[in-house]
Amino acid sequence: MGTVQISLLILGIFLAGVGFLGIYGYKISQKTVEDYFAASRTLGTFVSLFTYFATLCSAFTFLGCAGWGYSKGLSWYGPIGVGTAFISINFYIFGYRVWLLGKKYGYLSPPELIRDRYGKELQIIYSIVMLIFVLPYLAVQAMGAGYILEEISRGAIPYVAGAGIITVFMIILTLGGMRSVAWTDALMGIMMLSCLFIAFVLVAYKADGLPQVVSKLIRESPAHLSRPGIGNFFTPGIWFGFLLLWVLADPLMPQLWTRMYAVKNAEVIKRMMFLFPLVCLAVFFFPVWIGTMGSTVIHGLKGPAVDRILPQLMVRFAPPWLVAIVLAGSLAALISTADSQALALSSILTRDIYASFINKTSSTTRQVIVARIILVALFLFGFLIALKPVSSLVAITTSAFTGIGVLYPATLAALYWKRATRWGAISSIVSGEVFSMLLIYKILPSSFNLGSLPIFPGIILGLITLIVVSYLTSPPEKKIIEKFNGFLDSVFDSPPAK
Repeated sequence: MGTVQISLLILGIFLAGVGFLGIYGYKISQKTVEDYFAASRTLGTFVSLFTYFATLCSAFTFLGCAGWGYSKGLSWYGPIGVGTAFISINFYIFGYRVWLLGKKYGYLSPPELIRDRYGKELQIIYSIVMLIFVLPYLAVQAMGAGYILEEISRGAIPYVAGAGIITVFMIILTLGGMRSVAWTDALMGIMMLSCLFIAFVLVAYKADGLPQVVSKLIRESPAHLSRPGIGNFFTPGIWFGFLLLWVLADPLMPQLWTRMYAVKNAEVIKRMMFLFPLVCLAVFFFPVWIGTMGSTVIHGLKGPAVDRILPQLMVRFAPPWLVAIVLAGSLAALISTADSQALALSSILTRDIYASFINKTSSTTRQVIVARIILVALFLFGFLIALKPVSSLVAITTSAFTGIGVLYPATLAALYWKRATRWGAISSIVSGEVFSMLLIYKILPSSFNLGSLPIFPGIILGLITLIVVSYLTSPPEKKIIEKFNGFLDSVFDSPPAK
């Protein structure tokens, strides 16, 4: 058996195993919309931690982070590793309150919660924003699959075919809903950590060890080891911008927001707040170092091609069976994110569009059927976007996170500020999104970035607009505040249980 055939056989076994778990979850799942989108709110600490972690870690983690380690240097670890670890703050600031409200009022999608605080106009706006910015991020996963299968098969499976194969597989995997997705995420999260560690050790060994790599970089490319990185890219403002990007945008990504609806109790959230930073600091260390070490071995990769550095290193250094195992970890990363993204977007289209405006009397069984149809359409749309990649994985991811991160002021105000109004939230989102996109697409000069990333001025503008317009418009009705903020106040003002 040839080397390519061995690699593909191992990869096939991995996909079959994950597929079996997905089908099993489908068979035992309850045919209710709450079970389909939130696993009946029963996820414990282990599964919750790893489904959140695996959903966060995408093709971007394996391929994009290694690509920027290659092209930008070790300085990338600060914004991505430490910045992502700080997301844990939001388990308390954001996640706990979302869990409380979801359990109390049966929310299953992010815009449902927003609707009860701000009204149906905001429900539609949140739905549109999340669809616009998460769909391209969904395409990132298909792009990553195409890169991986093309490398592992030595071109026998072209990019388009690889993206298509994994798209079909992900459709099958998500039919069981959150329960199937969470279980397979737990498996794939462990696999991701293991495979990244194996890849790191292998590349370090083949490159004659870390001391030799560092010595070579000092001689040939000291910028790879500097704090500003290659081309002095990571200025303090850029560092801060990336930290802001991850901390504000990640919790609001619909696939991560809905994870807060699915946890079993508050103790699970507390444990996740402690454990999640430790996992993040470990997992992002490996791909950044792999990419940096790869710059001493493989030269000349530019643009989107830098995202191929990890699979190229595996093909060069590892035996076929190990290549297949490590790159299966890459596939685990992108699959675990894509299935969660599609499920979250399906919940929005089903609950916030179909059940809210098209068929208000639809049964839960009917909603599950509609959700599955929508899932297929979403995966196919993501595949079509991936057919012609126009930018690197990091660039696409940054744009998507900026668009979602701009929602943070209005979302946090919904949870904490009773004076926040519908028009304040609308103006905050519209002004922040428009301004950020004008910066991303370079319609406005880069000086408006204030030395950082577009999310920084976008958030500032959105926050100012939210406050000013809220005070200029009539306050929310008392019954809305009582239902929403009054309930939260009753929880936090009550004495602790003995």
